[in-house]
Amino acid sequence: MFFFRDRNGILDGVEFSASYENSSGGMLKVFLTGDEKYRIFRPIAEFPEEFISSILVQEDRRFFHHNGVNIVSVFRAAFETYVRRSRVIGASTITMQTAKLRYKINSRSVGGKLAQILFSYRMEMRHSKQEILEAYLNLAPCGRNIEGFEAAARYFFGKGMPATTFDEQILLCVLPQNPVKRCPSKDSVPPELSEAMGRLSESVGGSVVVPNLVCAFPDEAIHYSRHLSMISSSRKIVRTTIDSAMQEIVSRQIVRYVNMRRTIGIKNACAVLLDSESMEIRAYCGSANFYDNSIRGQVDGNSSRRSPGSTLKPFIYALALDQGKIHSHTLLKDTPVAFSEYAPDNYGNDFKGPLKAYEALIQSRNVPAVALARSLSNPDLYGFLANSGVYLPHGRDFYGLSIVLGSADVSPLDLCRLYSAFLNDGIARDILGEEPVGERRILSAESAFVVRKMLCRNAAPDGYSEPPFETGFKTGTSIGFKDAWTAGFFGKYVLVVWIGNFDGVGNNAFLGRSAAAPLFFNIALELMERGFVKRFASRAEESGELNVKEIDVCSVSGAIPNGDCPSTEKAYFIPGVSPIEKCKVHRVVSVGGKKVLGEFWTSDLLELFELAGLPRDSPAAEFNDGKPPQILSPLSSTEYILDKKRASIVLNASADSDAGELFWFSGTEFLARSKPNEKVEWRPSSTGKREITVTDSRGRSSSRIISVSSIE
Repeated sequence: MFFFRDRNGILDGVEFSASYENSSGGMLKVFLTGDEKYRIFRPIAEFPEEFISSILVQEDRRFFHHNGVNIVSVFRAAFETYVRRSRVIGASTITMQTAKLRYKINSRSVGGKLAQILFSYRMEMRHSKQEILEAYLNLAPCGRNIEGFEAAARYFFGKGMPATTFDEQILLCVLPQNPVKRCPSKDSVPPELSEAMGRLSESVGGSVVVPNLVCAFPDEAIHYSRHLSMISSSRKIVRTTIDSAMQEIVSRQIVRYVNMRRTIGIKNACAVLLDSESMEIRAYCGSANFYDNSIRGQVDGNSSRRSPGSTLKPFIYALALDQGKIHSHTLLKDTPVAFSEYAPDNYGNDFKGPLKAYEALIQSRNVPAVALARSLSNPDLYGFLANSGVYLPHGRDFYGLSIVLGSADVSPLDLCRLYSAFLNDGIARDILGEEPVGERRILSAESAFVVRKMLCRNAAPDGYSEPPFETGFKTGTSIGFKDAWTAGFFGKYVLVVWIGNFDGVGNNAFLGRSAAAPLFFNIALELMERGFVKRFASRAEESGELNVKEIDVCSVSGAIPNGDCPSTEKAYFIPGVSPIEKCKVHRVVSVGGKKVLGEFWTSDLLELFELAGLPRDSPAAEFNDGKPPQILSPLSSTEYILDKKRASIVLNASADSDAGELFWFSGTEFLARSKPNEKVEWRPSSTGKREITVTDSRGRSSSRIISVSSIE
C-alpha cells in the first residue's frame, strides 16, 4: 500500500483557511486553521505561468527531469555538510520539500533526511508532477504563520496570485528558502530579501524593486463570513455577494450611531441589507463591534432569533386583504377590548378610536391588528409564518393571538426574506447562500403591492426629511423593551435594523420608532445619496398584470360613496376580493321640512370618537331610516362553556343614533334592557343552541346563534 496512489490527492487531510471574497473579488476575511496557520488553496492552473517558471528557477530547475531526488546534489550536500563541515546545504528538490512539509519531517538529522528521500520517491510514484507542484505551491512557508503563495499574496499585497505583478512574484519566490530572515513587514524590508530578489531577477531576466506592502489580512464582514462557514465548508475561496462599499456604509453608520446614543444605553446594533431582485446580501453587520466583549460583539445578531415586536403586522394586513376582510381604507376600531384568550393594549395605553386600515398599520395600533388576526383563516398568521419557512418550535395554541405582537421569535434574516415578498409580487425566495427553504408564493401580488403602498405612507422619524425614493418601513418594540426593530425597503433593497443587548437586558430607550428607525434612515439616505438606489417597480407592475384598482371611497367612513358623501379620496381595491360596502354614515334626512345632510354613526363608534377626543356632530333627531343595532357580544357561531368561575355571558350592542334603548331576547324569552354600548350579564338557565336577538326602541333588530354548554 505504501506506493499506491492517495485516493484524494497529496493535500487530502490538510486543513485550509476558510476564505471569503466580496462580490468583486476582494478578500473579506481569512480564518486561521486548527493548527494556527493561514493557508488558502488555489489550484495550479490559476497560478501565473511566469511565476511557476520563476519558482522552478529558484527552487528546482530539473523538477520535471528527476524522479524526486537529485542524487548528485544530495551527495554534494552531504559531503559539504557532514565531511568538510564547511556549510549546511539542503539539496532538496521541490518534491523533497513537499514531502517534508506534507508529512512534517525533521530533515536536519540523517534519519530525517533519509525519511524525506523515501517519502519523495513514494510521492513521485503515486502522483504526477503537476500534483506535486500544486501541493508545494499551497504549502510553501512564506514567513510568520503563512503557508502557500496564495495566502502570502493576500497578506503581503492584498490581492490573489493571478493579479500579482512581476516584482511581487519575485518577492514570493525567494521567501521559502529563508522565511524567518526574509519575511518583510510593512515598514521594514530585510536586506537579505532585497539581495535574494536581485539574484533571482537576474536569473530570470529582469530587474525588480520591492513592491508596496500591505502586510495584513482584511477584516471585513466578519459575522457574515463566520455565518457562511457554519453553513458549509469549502477548500476553495468563497465568493460572497457582499458589496464592500455598501458594507462600509452600513458598518460605519452603525458605529457612528451607537457612539452618539451611548449615553442613553444604546451600545449595540446589527443590520442586514438584501437585494430583493437577486436575493443577494449586500451588507451584513452582526454587531456594532466584533471585538468588543462588553457587548458580546462576536454574537451574530442577524442570525439570532428574537421577539420581532410589531414588525409582523404588515403580513396580517396583507392576509386580510387577500381574504377579503379589508381594503386600504376600511375603517377599523381601536378601542379597549378583550378577546377570549387575549387582552391587547397599545403602547402608552391610549386608543385612537376609528382608524382607516393604512392608518392603523403605520401607527402600529395593536387592537385592530389583533382583531384582524383573529378573523384570519387558511392561513392565519401562524400558518403563514410556518408556510413561509419561519422556524416555529411550538404549536399554534402556544402562541395564540400574542403572535401578533411578537411572541414568535424571528431573526433579521427571516424578516429580510419575508419583507422581500412585498417587492417580489408576494413571492418569498431563498436568500442566496442560505439554507434553502424553497421559493414559494406567500401573498398575492395584489396584497403585496397594497401593503407596500400602505407602508410607504409611514412618515420619516422626527428630524428626517422624506427620502427621494419611495421608502416603506415598519417599526417594532418587544415586550420589556428588549428589542427595537425597523424593517423596510427602498428601491429594490430590503433593510432590517435591530437595536438591543445580546444578554436580553431591557432599556426604555429601545423603541422601534425612536431608536431603530433613525439608524434605518441614516443607512438608507446615504445609500441613496451615493447612487446605489434607483426607482423600483415590481414585475407585475411593469407588465400590467397587477389586478389592483384605485377607487373613490368616502373620505370619512372609508366605504364606497353612497351619493350623499360630501368628499372622497382614493383607496387601493382588489376587484373581486375587497369588501364592497356602501357608506352608512352620510344620509340626507328631513328636519323641519328641510333636507339636511348628517353623519349617522353607530353608538359604539360615537363613543370611540368621544374617547379619542374627536367627538362627531350628533345627527338630526327626526328621521326614520336608521340602521338596526349591531351585536358586539356574544360572538356569532361560538360555543360558550360555563362553569363556576364563568356563569354568565356578556350582552352588548351598538345602535344607530336615534335608538335610546335596547331590548334583549333569547328566542321569545326577555333577557334584559340596556343602553347602546352598555354591557349586561345574562345567566342562561339551560344549555344548547340559543338565538340571541336585540331590538332597539325603533323596532329594528338583529340576531345571532350561539351554543351554551357547561362543565360541572
